[in-house]
Amino acid sequence: MSGDHFPSRDSAVRENPVVPPVGRRRPDKGARADDLASTVTSDSLIIFRKKFHFPNDVVAVAPKRSDRASVPPPGYLTICETHLRSGLRFPLPAELIEILMHCGVSISQFTYRGMSVTIG
Repeated sequence: MSGDHFPSRDSAVRENPVVPPVGRRRPDKGARADDLASTVTSDSLIIFRKKFHFPNDVVAVAPKRSDRASVPPPGYLTICETHLRSGLRFPLPAELIEILMHCGVSISQFTYRGMSVTIG
């Protein structure tokens, strides 16, 4: 026989190699990011506004427990703290909006490195 695969000497494996062991369940893969609630509160937004110099006309809203980052409320967008740390400021640069629209992605899909490279 060629290759790295050697036939098994166990007849059960040869006859039915894909049957999982009896009584075993597959392990959970863990929670998806969208299954986790945000840790942002109204108080932490006040700190963010001061620390990152939000203009007065920028409306920042703490998400409800039912809100998810991938589906922001209509008229809002999801911003991560890492975006602010990478240099994102308001109002959003027109070039950034053009890049996002051209790529067909939302700002929340950018990683720290992607955001810092894009913003400069």
